[in-house]
Amino acid sequence: MKLLTQNIYCITTWDSKKDVLLKAFKEINPDIICLQELICGKSNSSEEVNDIEKTLNSDAYFTDTYQYMPNQGIFLQNREIEIIQKYRFNHSSVYKDGTLDLHPRVVIAELLKINGKEILLINLHLSPIKIFRYQNWSDIMLWLNKSGLIKKNILIAGDFNSYDKDDIHKTVVKDGFKNAWAEVNKETCISYKGSEWWTTNHPEHPVSKRIHDRNESWDDNCIDFIFYKGDIKINSVELLDLVPESTDHRGLILDFNL
Repeated sequence: MKLLTQNIYCITTWDSKKDVLLKAFKEINPDIICLQELICGKSNSSEEVNDIEKTLNSDAYFTDTYQYMPNQGIFLQNREIEIIQKYRFNHSSVYKDGTLDLHPRVVIAELLKINGKEILLINLHLSPIKIFRYQNWSDIMLWLNKSGLIKKNILIAGDFNSYDKDDIHKTVVKDGFKNAWAEVNKETCISYKGSEWWTTNHPEHPVSKRIHDRNESWDDNCIDFIFYKGDIKINSVELLDLVPESTDHRGLILDFNL
């Protein structure tokens, strides 16, 4: 089985990048695609979803929230994958001190049956705000434990917004999940380039403009992950690099067996 996870950077228009993205998706030919920032700033729009479904002959389960950008989609291209149950819930958007998350996040997941075995697939886009990022993950663990789904085979993919200094990826490991990349690769995963790389190589890109406008800086980091637990064999994890022509994140391509 092959899974692709990719943040497609909804700040730029779909028309400006869809040909490159769809060509890459078609060539990779994954059984499952998890996308983040699928739709942004358009009310009741599913243009992106329709194009992906048509090009890949896939079935989509997605969120379409007008006010916020962290919309996600799960696309199943393999018709032999059975959908048992679909899940969606909103993360808590109020911190204990009263702070509001102005970009509240959504979890989407599907309980699937592959080759006769059940697996829970979760597509995440955690908050860019540290306190809410940890709260997001606590929400997920509460749901998994209270529902009993924690006992299933689980794959969690997506944009964790987790820089090394913030450690949310380490918390995920402490909670019993394995980092698929680290299990099979010796080199460090760099899925998001540092601010100096952006401003030096692509000074006109929206990311570089944001860096200048907000006086931000960061180093190279891995903020996109695939975590797993249960009876899952990881064969390989590779990077998909469509930066900067289509997105600001490098994607991950997972090959696995149940």
